Amino acid sequence: MARTMRFILPVFAVLFVAACGGRTETPAPAPAAEVAVRFLTPADGDTLSNPVALSMEVVGLTLQPAGVMAEGSGHLHVLVDTLFVEPGQVIPKNEHHIHYGDGSTQAELTLAPGEHTLKLQFADGAHVALDGAQYRDEIRIVVR
Repeated sequence: MARTMRFILPVFAVLFVAACGGRTETPAPAPAAEVAVRFLTPADGDTLSNPVALSMEVVGLTLQPAGVMAEGSGHLHVLVDTLFVEPGQVIPKNEHHIHYGDGSTQAELTLAPGEHTLKLQFADGAHVALDGAQYRDEIRIVVR
């Protein structure tokens, strides 16, 4: 039995090494990093009272103050009851276009009672709107 084992074990070892040695595993590609901006609260369809507390999230981008120009960075803007600003255009600053150039992701708004559409739009350090749905979010709320 011992003599048989001395013969079989080396044979299995050689076969195992030969079977494994010729293969190279190709690693799976890394998943693309998610890039998104979104409202965390309020949720789409919520009915609330003033002041309306906003919580916003940025994923896969770097929040920087206005004026800082760096690839993949910028800041948020909330658009109230208006259209998104076209990519490549500067987001204006007025009662419908609220800038969070300090890098904020929390805010409060006081809105007239009724239905409102809030849009979240990411822009670079010069307030230029970026191209792509990943840089936008939209919710509808009702204020009592």
